[in-house]
Amino acid sequence: MLSKRQIGILELMELGDEYTGEQIAGMLGVTARTVRADMRVLSSTLSTFGAVIDSKRGKGYRLTVHDPEAYNRMKMQTQEMEDQSDRVVKLALLLLQRKTFLKLEEAAETLYVSESTVKNDLRVLKKDLESRGLAVITKPKYGIRIIGSERQLRNVYRSFLEADAIIPGLKDKRYQELRELVVSVLKEEDTLVTDIGVDNLVIHIWIASERMDAGLVADISQSDQESITRSKEYQVAQKLAKSVGIVLGVDLPKDEIVYMTMHILGAKSVSYEEKGVKDFTKVVEPRVMEISRELLRIVDNHMQLALSTDNELLCGIALHLKPALNRFKYGLTIRNPMLSEIKQAYPEAFDASVLMGKKLQELTDVAINQDELGYLALHVGAAMARQESQRVKKRALVVCATGIASSQLLYYKLRARFSGRMEVAGTCSAADLQRRSLEDIDLIISTVPLTSTLSTPIVNVHTLLRESDVGQIERILTDRKQTLSAYIRADHIFLQQTYTNRDDVLQFLVEQMKKRFVVPSNLLALIKEREEMAPTFQENLVAVPHPIYPVMDEPVVLCCTLQQPIDWGGNEVQVIFLFCIPKQYNEGLQQLYESMVVFIEDRQKVKQLIHAQDLAACLPLLS
Repeated sequence: MLSKRQIGILELMELGDEYTGEQIAGMLGVTARTVRADMRVLSSTLSTFGAVIDSKRGKGYRLTVHDPEAYNRMKMQTQEMEDQSDRVVKLALLLLQRKTFLKLEEAAETLYVSESTVKNDLRVLKKDLESRGLAVITKPKYGIRIIGSERQLRNVYRSFLEADAIIPGLKDKRYQELRELVVSVLKEEDTLVTDIGVDNLVIHIWIASERMDAGLVADISQSDQESITRSKEYQVAQKLAKSVGIVLGVDLPKDEIVYMTMHILGAKSVSYEEKGVKDFTKVVEPRVMEISRELLRIVDNHMQLALSTDNELLCGIALHLKPALNRFKYGLTIRNPMLSEIKQAYPEAFDASVLMGKKLQELTDVAINQDELGYLALHVGAAMARQESQRVKKRALVVCATGIASSQLLYYKLRARFSGRMEVAGTCSAADLQRRSLEDIDLIISTVPLTSTLSTPIVNVHTLLRESDVGQIERILTDRKQTLSAYIRADHIFLQQTYTNRDDVLQFLVEQMKKRFVVPSNLLALIKEREEMAPTFQENLVAVPHPIYPVMDEPVVLCCTLQQPIDWGGNEVQVIFLFCIPKQYNEGLQQLYESMVVFIEDRQKVKQLIHAQDLAACLPLLS
């Protein structure tokens, strides 16, 4: 069914107003691209529940409900699914806020549900917690309890708080007072911490106070105590603990101050922008610099992205690793709210970060989680964008009826929209076009019909440059000619398979690869290794497994659909694309990534593919 965000869009549109994608994005705190993807999902879903979303150029989206009964039934079904998810989070928090057992009847009374409902929710929660390294024990006459190290319990406690956006007191004056106090002390002590780092630190302090109220204190090893108490950051933590204790009404013991120091070390950053790269090595240890270089080398070796010579990227990676290595060392976590969007929007950059994570684990003997991988991918994505901007730009000529006011308006709109990718060489009228040489022009953008036959591509647009006009220009700039079907042959498609687990599906697809291509003998192991680093689930029941590094000379894609969804790293999957990219990165590969993303975001097409019984029904969906 629909996600919370999509239901939120519907509730917004139920007010009866029209909203543009940008307005909805601003109100929900997401990108316009995410809103467009959500609108595609809503449009395909609502058509079977008596409602439709109309889109008008320049005005926005409007919801029209033709069958209120069917529409409300759909919302109730979605709400029922959300209700269990919410209850599981609240049940987890009840357990994590106490040192003793929680009786079933007490949980049922607190959550306003029956004991049988609590038992069902507990089964879901137990599976989740076990995947995080915690155990749930049930003791007759006593109840339920979560078992694990205090550090694990606090990390999980935090993730459940953030999952439901219910950090206790997050909006009240006391929480804000605590945050302002933390910022003030860090500033006084000249300790630079990013906004995300400050939020992490404040939430940690809040959780520490909650756990201490339940009689649970951080357990710090003697070796960690000895090394951390000698650091400058420990002195900062001592001052912070004293001030915080007054606000929260608690007296933080030494173990908690040491634990707070760990968080400061994990959040502390350095700034080099004003000093320049020349002085950068003075604030980052040689070991961190060498690790950063090694991470870039491993990506270049396997993906040929030519990143090793990008000093700005080297600085970004090293600056991220400096506090990150402390987080790894002390088992601390940092949340990446953009993770899902990063994985979907920048798949090649995320794959590069996975390779970095694997190498980092070899060099430091610590495992890096998906949130950290996402931040590394942002740095890589920025570097790839810089490379793209340095490529030869296409030169465009703007043609309008008069060649004066309207052409100037379009000229500046094009410059703003395609800056760095297209150079607007000039403007002229339709009459002047006949006398102008077009040898240096790659594209003509015209607001008037051009009757003459020209070898240069022509795009007819509106003076105000509508979204459909932008799409036409985008297709020429990126030379998008290929669709997903160009990369998937008919004999690479396997419909309505009966496999019930991930390993069996992967085994089957690898066997099909071996029948058709020369592949490494350890291809299956390379694919599973990639899954262990970060599951390749995308969205809309689709997974895109692939080897942890490229192994083919040309891109190869195999497609498999299942009769029933299977578990794929905690998500349901029913469509699998085995994705083997070439060793050499090129523009064709970028087209493959983009066509894959476009298909996966189209929920209606994915749904039709799942139900397709033969190639005749399947192939048009991939075109």
